[in-house]
Amino acid sequence: MKILLIKPSSFGDVIHTLPLAASLSANLPSARIDWLINKSYAAFVRHCPLVRRTLEFDRARWTPWRSPAQFARFVLSTVPEEEYDLVVDVQCLLRSGIFTWAARGKRKLGLQDGREGSKWFYPDIVRWPPGKLHAIDRYLKVIDHLGLKQQPVEFPLALPQDLPAQIAPLIPEKFIVMNPFSRGDYKRWRLSGFAAVIKQMPDVKFVLIGEKSSLPESRCLESPNVVNLVGRTSLVELAGVIRSGAALLTNDSGPMHLAVALGKPVIALFGASDPDLTGPYGYPPESVMRFGPEESLAECPAGGVNAHRTDFSDRVVGAVRRLF
Repeated sequence: MKILLIKPSSFGDVIHTLPLAASLSANLPSARIDWLINKSYAAFVRHCPLVRRTLEFDRARWTPWRSPAQFARFVLSTVPEEEYDLVVDVQCLLRSGIFTWAARGKRKLGLQDGREGSKWFYPDIVRWPPGKLHAIDRYLKVIDHLGLKQQPVEFPLALPQDLPAQIAPLIPEKFIVMNPFSRGDYKRWRLSGFAAVIKQMPDVKFVLIGEKSSLPESRCLESPNVVNLVGRTSLVELAGVIRSGAALLTNDSGPMHLAVALGKPVIALFGASDPDLTGPYGYPPESVMRFGPEESLAECPAGGVNAHRTDFSDRVVGAVRRLF
């Protein structure tokens, strides 16, 4: 049996899809799973031993309005290259709906919460009762829809155990990984809060992580007890850094879900987003700390240098102390 999973992005959502791949493989041991994925995440997904082949979509370059010929070639040539027994659109947006339409599949599925008209591209819709469901549980409803047996949630990854040579010498023996970044300013705790944590814990080493685009912001958090790796790791190398740390202090973000997949302790800071839907899956409630709009980066855009201490930052310090 040949299965195509269509989940191009984002990084956290890609992590959320791994248990679906694991459950499909456990139920259908002879199945071959391919994954349509954004190019920026393809190298990471290739470390899932259940994935036979990645179909890499270069989202940064192959847009219908910038490169219509490249986009059309991917849709009309690359996607339908092989025939599949099952195609599952886990992204459920317009672009992924087009990919699903273009794929040659005997059966095509999408989810009930599809947006941007994606549900027009397949008649077979995976449904579930009203109520809050974590993203992982929503994706696993595909298993119920197919009449298969639910399996224990697993994140099948075969990642290098050692840090790369260019990073290993920079890493302290014991440290907390800190990710002060995320998409959406109301999802982000203010930078001055992270600065307050660093200032209040001079005896603790912190390793900053993030995308290259976040490097200018990260400068305001540099300190003698901080190693700044923002923009210096691939996603696979990032997994090695998180695995080596004592815990991860993070906003709601892809690295948070990666830490969950690796089984690492997490202090997850949630603002506008709902941890019932996208929180650290399977972790105890105390792993999540909620902050109000007044503590968000949206309402405190400046002040990363000024280490503004509040009751909430004191609570975060206490949580880090308990894990370190």
